[in-house]
Amino acid sequence: MTGYETDRPTAEDGLGGVDSGFGADLTKERYYRGTIVKLHEGSQRGVVRSSSGRRIPFSFMFVTMLGPHRAFSDLRAGMEIGYDVSHTAHGLRVSAIRIPD
Repeated sequence: MTGYETDRPTAEDGLGGVDSGFGADLTKERYYRGTIVKLHEGSQRGVVRSSSGRRIPFSFMFVTMLGPHRAFSDLRAGMEIGYDVSHTAHGLRVSAIRIPD
């Protein structure tokens, strides 16, 4: 098991990634949690640090933005986000970002 599985709720937690309907924070339930540590505005690329400390790069053109904040300009270094990853030929990459409301 990698640090990523420990960040995501499991069926044993009673969450299983499903909204419980009790006003729970969606970022905690459906996405890994991390912090944006680096942004390059010209190339619209960045790096997210996972809660376990791993650095995962992203290219904005390949990221699905979820929620009301969908522009690259909405992202800030130091911002806590919810994210998901994809496996690519170059390793893990951030594939979805949700900025908590």
